[in-house]
Amino acid sequence: MYTGQMADCQEDFPGEVFWFGVALLIVAIGFSRLYLGVHYFSDVVGGYAAGLLWLSACISGLEVARRWHAGARPAAATSTPR
Repeated sequence: MYTGQMADCQEDFPGEVFWFGVALLIVAIGFSRLYLGVHYFSDVVGGYAAGLLWLSACISGLEVARRWHAGARPAAATSTPR
């Protein structure tokens, strides 16, 4: 039983390490911009906010497209029969 749990954990491990590395790189780049004096703190925070907004828009668009192709229409596009 224990080896089965370890196998389940190891399947997710590489993805978790990848996303942790991506997040660490993003924070390190923001910190380096501050350290080198090429941006103000508000610039870095604004960049993070703009990046999160863009990421959420892309994820939302992909979800809408995935559901549309699966046959489920978005709520605004459905019409009720009379």
